[in-house]
Amino acid sequence: MKKRVIVSLCLCLALFAGCSSKTYPKVELDPGKGEVKSITLDDAIEKKNNNENFLLIITQTYCGFCMDFFSESDAYTKEKGITLWCITLDKENRSTEQNLSLVHDNFGDFSTTPSLYFVGEGETQSTLLSSEESVTLESYQEWLKEIQVITE
Repeated sequence: MKKRVIVSLCLCLALFAGCSSKTYPKVELDPGKGEVKSITLDDAIEKKNNNENFLLIITQTYCGFCMDFFSESDAYTKEKGITLWCITLDKENRSTEQNLSLVHDNFGDFSTTPSLYFVGEGETQSTLLSSEESVTLESYQEWLKEIQVITE
């Protein structure tokens, strides 16, 4: 009897785990013409509130990790046709505290740069945060596959 219950539970877990794959909103790609585009925090919030699907990165002008990320990923972003919207926090006309509050309220967790967000259907669908893992070309590629922007 115990074996039957355990086997039944294992089968149920396998079914639930196998069927829980999330489907993400679609992001339009333009192969060979991808680019990083500057955007203000206000404009990014407006895109989110308009239910646009987009990829967002939050950086700072003299962030060494940000510069390393862009030097590694720019060619890949262009090749795959990704538009990556970039907020440069130190170019915003607010205090650091106000910027942090707006980022938290509109996009979720944030503490260090660079941090990437997939925004779709009016909410943050997924993040790649440098506070949780190193943001590199490799982690960027894996993240894009996880969120179904890149299929290969």
